[in-house]
Amino acid sequence: RESITSEVKILQSQIEGTANDLMDCIKKEKVDRERAVETAKRRIEEEKQELQQTMDRDRNNMNKKMSEEHDQRRLEQMEVQQRLENTEKSGKTDIQELFNRVKRYEDESRIDNDEVRQSVARTASSLEEKAIRDRKELRDILEHETSDLGRRVDKM
Repeated sequence: RESITSEVKILQSQIEGTANDLMDCIKKEKVDRERAVETAKRRIEEEKQELQQTMDRDRNNMNKKMSEEHDQRRLEQMEVQQRLENTEKSGKTDIQELFNRVKRYEDESRIDNDEVRQSVARTASSLEEKAIRDRKELRDILEHETSDLGRRVDKM
């Protein structure tokens, strides 16, 4: 009986030793797994931060690029608007210049026409006066010739 008890105690102590060894292995494995989990968590957190930084940097770059493009388009739009305004002003100026030229030509033509009209009127008046003088002269000559002829006829 003692030998059985002693064997049982030996077996119990072996089982306890094995159980303790298993517990130590389980604890060590648990610690290793916890370390691995912590390492994985830390690595995931670091990757998450890196991704967040990359996303923030990309978002900032995209916003900057969009802002630059928006500014560029706004500048181009302002340039186009300015060109349109300049073209419109230029067109108005050209039209005004053409209108002034036509008006000046019309005024010059009117003055020329008035001068021609006056010249024609003076010439007509001058010709009428000359015709009147010539008729008067002719009458005087005819009267003189008639009276000379009458005197000669009377003398005869």
